[in-house]
Amino acid sequence: MICPRCHRSYSGAETHCAFDGTELSASPRIDLLNAGKTRHMGAILGDRFEIRGFVGQGGTSRVYLAKDHRSGDPVAVKLLEPPWAHDRVAKERFMQEAEAAARIHHPGVARIIFVGERGNGTPYLAMEFLFGETLETYLKRNQTMEVELLLPVLRELASTLEIAHLAGVIHRDVKPENVFLLGETDEPYGVKLVDFGFAKLRDSTITAAGIAIGSVDYMAPEQCVTDAVDARTDVYGVGMLAFKAMSGRLPFQHAPVQDQLAHNLIAPAPRLVTCGDFDPYLSAVVERCLRKHPRNRYKDMGALLRDLDAITDGQEPEASTIEAPAEDVYIPQGPFAQLATKALYRRLNVPLPAALT
Repeated sequence: MICPRCHRSYSGAETHCAFDGTELSASPRIDLLNAGKTRHMGAILGDRFEIRGFVGQGGTSRVYLAKDHRSGDPVAVKLLEPPWAHDRVAKERFMQEAEAAARIHHPGVARIIFVGERGNGTPYLAMEFLFGETLETYLKRNQTMEVELLLPVLRELASTLEIAHLAGVIHRDVKPENVFLLGETDEPYGVKLVDFGFAKLRDSTITAAGIAIGSVDYMAPEQCVTDAVDARTDVYGVGMLAFKAMSGRLPFQHAPVQDQLAHNLIAPAPRLVTCGDFDPYLSAVVERCLRKHPRNRYKDMGALLRDLDAITDGQEPEASTIEAPAEDVYIPQGPFAQLATKALYRRLNVPLPAALT
């Protein structure tokens, strides 16, 4: 049974939600969900999904609340919007999102229900409808998140990413907008990782050489210069997200884009313990996540999880017991990355370190 208002699940003999008192039902009630007006109201996709309202918009797509006439459940329908709807690469990435999510069997990833195309060739995804808000929305309202709440959020996020990596999926776009907090405002009870549109699949051939993939503000150094990514790239993303959730800002925020990329690549992140009264154990974990060279970060999400669990249990994490590396410089791997790295150093008028000359 499920609470039709907050979507908490119950498997016992309960008849009402313990948190809001709503009578439990077999599925969520679509009439209790908020959605804006849209010109697509009433449109039916695939003879199955009836659009009931507008939910949100991303860079290339829009998300709508819809009713699944097969199950009666509310679902989220994601539509690729013009002019991207007929762009080959955009369509491939859109479909890759569905493939990436389908590979990951974990409650921290929104379930894909159906993948199809409209009559005009526009692709769409029907997925599990999520009740709550993004971490970005939470931070816009509250500026920061208390450690007692942030720790379980980070732990659920890292656990989801660990399973994703084992399935051959690197998210590449870990940021507050893509972390969904399930539940009522300011009372989240679960976390979902969303938007795998930038995900790197182990056998994918979509990414072209020389194209940086991700959100500029959160890019790891290897992303900034278009080098290969791995699990440690998402470790960096978790660190950036945690830094913002703790301090209310990002370690680097510069314009234009080239300056942001240069700082991501070159500038060491400020130490949280020197910026304010932050938890020293979690600060050490974030600092390790944000190392420039991937080998100086956590080797994988499992290692990060162990430190987060240690803090949760009141113990000292490994990150606070190891010395900072004497040198933490990203070394570009490919020929294009080497050129890009030198250009970004020139951008900040910083001399190349010995390791790059």
